[in-house]
Amino acid sequence: MAGIKDVAREAGVSTATVSRALRAMQHVNPETRAKIEAAAKKLNYKLNTGKNTEPKRANSVGIIAPYISRWYFAKVIQGAEQALQEAGLDLLVYNINQNNDRNRIFKDEYLRGRIDALINTAGVVGPTNVKVEDVKWADFENTLRINLFGTVWLTQAVIPYMKSAKYGRIAHVASIAGKEGNPGMTPYNVSKSGMIGFVKGVAKEIAPDGITINALAPAVIRTPMNADTSDETLKYMISRIPMGRVGEAEEVAEILAFMGSSACSFTTGFTFDASGG
Repeated sequence: MAGIKDVAREAGVSTATVSRALRAMQHVNPETRAKIEAAAKKLNYKLNTGKNTEPKRANSVGIIAPYISRWYFAKVIQGAEQALQEAGLDLLVYNINQNNDRNRIFKDEYLRGRIDALINTAGVVGPTNVKVEDVKWADFENTLRINLFGTVWLTQAVIPYMKSAKYGRIAHVASIAGKEGNPGMTPYNVSKSGMIGFVKGVAKEIAPDGITINALAPAVIRTPMNADTSDETLKYMISRIPMGRVGEAEEVAEILAFMGSSACSFTTGFTFDASGG
């Protein structure tokens, strides 16, 4: 039976592009979309819609990102795609940047009942180099809504399907700031610390169901996400990295691929560091 990799090969595109095209998402031009649809039809590619009453693995990993067209998220997706392909897993990509997107995504017929792993990379930095007493509440609330509440919403959405299958891998990208704290970044620190605590607690609840949930705490990664971070704040963060450099998106993607794979079978409630020491 043909898989998403076969469709991607036939159409001459990446599996991430196939995923977006077959879900009528943005950032796929009409010509490419038509080519992908033709390839899927030729190969009789049909996703499991969950009608089989016997739970089974789908060998699919979903990546949810707020801006999949931006350089950083595209690089993470590209790196994860390569690693997942080598492990024989399909990649499903979803774009989420609105409150109601979470409901739309998990009602998607392509996704329901067939998600083996969730990798959540959605996040914002929020205000930087701002004293806690000067932080505007709207900025605080927005940072928490995306970073922390988004983590809770997505986890709540996938757990029922994973419990039904008695298997699941959940990986959330937190930050070393959630463990160490960075001055002038209080909303970000709080949101990422909350994610780490959330992962630890939920892991104990869902461990008997064959589901693992872990977090990744990167230090400074070379991404456009840090474009608005002040030079003073960036200099401070890099000064605390023993390797004396920022991390690369590909280095993060390799760890996330492991966290979303079956190899991550006896580690749950843990926060992996990608901190350069």
